[in-house]
Amino acid sequence: MTTFNNRAYFSNAAGAGYGVQLWSTDGSEANTTEFLSTFSISNLDLTPFDITPWKDGFIFQGIDPDRARQTIYFSDGTQSGTVRTGVGTFLNNNGYEQVRGNLFADNDLIYFTAGNRLFSSDGSETNTVVIFDLSVLGEGLITNLVTLDEKIYFTYCGEGPPCTLWLIDLDS
Repeated sequence: MTTFNNRAYFSNAAGAGYGVQLWSTDGSEANTTEFLSTFSISNLDLTPFDITPWKDGFIFQGIDPDRARQTIYFSDGTQSGTVRTGVGTFLNNNGYEQVRGNLFADNDLIYFTAGNRLFSSDGSETNTVVIFDLSVLGEGLITNLVTLDEKIYFTYCGEGPPCTLWLIDLDS
């Protein structure tokens, strides 16, 4: 959930068989409405998550109904201004690897993980780059990303315990 322009944006299931979509509210029951739905486009839920303020709007992950894969969307708070970014699904050696959780923004960049790789992006495909790759450690997941004092902290859980804490200094 995030707030933008005096409204809160959140995931909500509208009812049985309808799926999870993006909703917004100004805090009143009368102005709590479905903001964006892919259900009318396809039988896929939008399933928005990691709704995060960014620049003059907010970003979130959701299902791209054209590709049936997770992607990152940007919204300026209007339906017509809610668009897919250039960040979407990434290939790995085993086929497609979907964008997973851990989406967050810091200044002009967004950060997210796909499996055991950490990416940064300005929202375009061209400027989406791997900034940290733990694939040499085998299968595993990067989780729990946070920023503090120009550093990214996260945990990495590999094939066996324990999970380890990692740090990336964005100034270096």
